[in-house]
Amino acid sequence: IAGDLLPVEDYLSGQQQLTATAFLALGPTNYELQDKEQLRMDVIDEQIDTVGRAFLAMTLGCARCHDHKFDPVPTTDYYGLVGIFRSTKTMEHSNVSNWLTHSLPVDPLWQQRLNDHTQALAVLESDLKLRTEELEKTRSQLPLMTMDDVDAQIVSGEWSQSSGVQKFVGEAY
Repeated sequence: IAGDLLPVEDYLSGQQQLTATAFLALGPTNYELQDKEQLRMDVIDEQIDTVGRAFLAMTLGCARCHDHKFDPVPTTDYYGLVGIFRSTKTMEHSNVSNWLTHSLPVDPLWQQRLNDHTQALAVLESDLKLRTEELEKTRSQLPLMTMDDVDAQIVSGEWSQSSGVQKFVGEAY
């Protein structure tokens, strides 16, 4: 439930423990609900129900309104769990609420690999930008009409520019 809070010996063992930390954040929640307290309580209810189903093999969500029908879970115990989950800030509320995110420590080797990849990507993007600019310059030098059949007779006449279709190649497409 709280794999991100357990002490770790090294980076990889820490990654192994993080597997279930998003488990409590998943659910069919309407994050744009304008009643933020209702949203908060609905999320807590989902978390309690998830913990009950996953770790206790019990449905605890019904104890929100009444004592549990089949198991000895009174509403007082349910709201005791609510107090525990409510004491943890999990969301930042705005028009559309979002989960709080925290950057986790990264192993220096992985950080170096990320930095190297980011630098290589920047070089490739710069090269792509230069080549795209060169292509744009040469595009204006393309002939206005290209013919597949060099023996065909050219028929000239008045052309009308279409305003309904975006120009895809040059000005005279």
